[in-house]
Amino acid sequence: MNTPAESDGRRSAAAARRRAREKEILSATRALFDERGVRDAQIEDIARAVGINRAIVYRHFTGKEELFALTLVGYLEELRTALTDAAAGRND
Repeated sequence: MNTPAESDGRRSAAAARRRAREKEILSATRALFDERGVRDAQIEDIARAVGINRAIVYRHFTGKEELFALTLVGYLEELRTALTDAAAGRND
């Protein structure tokens, strides 16, 4: 029988693998969106780029719309960081 600590450790490891897989999927999504555009990048292409079955993409995300939204958030975060860095550089 598993101790609570062992169960917690397995859950933590599973959660870490899930987050890593989601990052991998989002990274592949962004690369394909950049390369082909949102319209021409299909879920099948994203799954293939990650080396997984398309069903696994749907285990992590509801669909292309969610991937688009999360990719857009990533772009906006990078823009915010760049603007913050640029503003800090002008104020020095």
